[in-house]
Amino acid sequence: MKHYVVLLIVLFCGNMASAQTKKPASQKAEPNTREVAKEAILSSFESVLSDGKVQFTKVLSWSDPKSAPLVNYTLLARNSSFNNGKPFNITLSKESFDNYFQKSSAAMNERWPRLIGFAQNNRLSYTEEESWIRIINYLNSLF
Repeated sequence: MKHYVVLLIVLFCGNMASAQTKKPASQKAEPNTREVAKEAILSSFESVLSDGKVQFTKVLSWSDPKSAPLVNYTLLARNSSFNNGKPFNITLSKESFDNYFQKSSAAMNERWPRLIGFAQNNRLSYTEEESWIRIINYLNSLF
């Protein structure tokens, strides 16, 4: 008999506890108080210009929506220990070209003569985006 009384008390107390935690069905849920952005403002845009072992990207960024975009170019050597696999910011110049490809890794240094030959034979400029794309595409075909 004692067991039945204890079970009834446990069942009764359990039902009371669950009844107290439930919200009545007549109560409505609170409205969502988070604000939604009324307009989106583009702050940057990244495009991949050449993809492969070496990835060449262009990033346009705006500090103010009414200002002209800032242009930033990056090179990323995939599966490489050079620069811990982080993008390498460059400017479109002969100096950046020489610095990156001569000093980045042994694999790049091996391909340096063919890369220079390709650029010279095709009369490519080191200050134009299209020329860099062609050079990086050629470099990626060498791997």
